[in-house]
Amino acid sequence: ELIRPAVDGATRVIGAALDAGVERVVMTSSVAAIRGSGKPKEAPYTEDDWTDVRTVAAYAQSKTLAEEAACALVDRRGEREKLAVINPSAILGPVMPDDDSFSLEGIQRLLDGMPAVPRIGFSWVDVRDVSATHIAAMENPAAGGQRFIASGEFRWLIEVSERLRERVPELA
Repeated sequence: ELIRPAVDGATRVIGAALDAGVERVVMTSSVAAIRGSGKPKEAPYTEDDWTDVRTVAAYAQSKTLAEEAACALVDRRGEREKLAVINPSAILGPVMPDDDSFSLEGIQRLLDGMPAVPRIGFSWVDVRDVSATHIAAMENPAAGGQRFIASGEFRWLIEVSERLRERVPELA
């Protein structure tokens, strides 16, 4: 349900874009395609890391396999410089009306008052920074053939809930 549509969709869209003669395709992937590489916890992830799909759940598999398929497609066509990939972490920030993304669902649950907060956390990135990264990858010739991690600081969910309570007490 996740993997085949992700792979087929990525290759179909990128193939059509290349057929139409675009100069650059900027693909949105995820850090899920990087962070499952099996590196030791203390080692930082880089754009050279790839998730081992044998060790992760379907979502991370779908992101990794779609990105690998996209890279294989541009490589086969000899057009690697036309693809840049952005790998964002959990995205937050101003939203479009009716946006019900996973990241926002978690924040809404915190605002609604969860009886307990699980001890999990994420590296968060502002949607405006992700957007700026996409634009830079589209406009900068050196971005072709590259991957870019878009991520900010790691925060535990309890820290996020405390920040929400401080910044928007009327919603908390």
